[in-house]
Amino acid sequence: MHRATILAALFSASVIGSSLPVAVVPANAVTLVFNQLPNETAIENYFDGGTAGNGATGPGDGVVFSSNANEQKQGFNGNAPAGGTGKFENNPSGLNGALYFPFSSSTASYLNVPGGFNSLSFGYSLLNNSSAYDDTVYIYSGLNGTGTELAMLSLTPNSTSVACASSPSTSTSGPSAKDEFCTWSSVSANNFGTGESILFGPTGTTPLQDIEFDDVQLAPLPTTLPLFAGGLGFVGYLSRRRRRETLTA
Repeated sequence: MHRATILAALFSASVIGSSLPVAVVPANAVTLVFNQLPNETAIENYFDGGTAGNGATGPGDGVVFSSNANEQKQGFNGNAPAGGTGKFENNPSGLNGALYFPFSSSTASYLNVPGGFNSLSFGYSLLNNSSAYDDTVYIYSGLNGTGTELAMLSLTPNSTSVACASSPSTSTSGPSAKDEFCTWSSVSANNFGTGESILFGPTGTTPLQDIEFDDVQLAPLPTTLPLFAGGLGFVGYLSRRRRRETLTA
């Protein structure tokens, strides 16, 4: 067999076999939008390729939510325009759906990325764009909001309120409030290392009932880091050996 053919075969076997990890190109940012499921459907592992309550299988983005996370559709007091229960407009994705964490006395409100992520951005809306509903979201090194706190994102009102286009009421407070979530802001974080979870609120937290989220973007880490050095070093060694044999022949 020709020596070049032997080199190619050996390198191929080394990369494909178990002796060397297969290199993976880092993934592009994953964008989570919340218009795929029926109103108030629990998300949980939908974005990890799981099956939702309506039988739909989600994308394999490697993202899992706490059990109290749900997708909420636009609606006015549960009526028109879409039969939803959320009172929102102008959300960043422009789609009929937002991420919402109802009160839970048994679980924290979180998003897990077991494969890790190193940047984050999302849109959010505070109830009536009011400072009374300021809150903080945390990035942690472990799952379920555990481990080391890597970064914190403050959620504060937008300096410019955006008027709601439609509503069954002109009230600005109470159960018939005018489309409370109409002014949206965005936050982002990077260079915090490797995170595995985002904590939106600890167990029993009530303020997050007054915040909605949309257009969550994560830059995930590859599940297998690119390790070419071993394979390239092996090929270099064989090439040098081949040159020495040629010179001494």
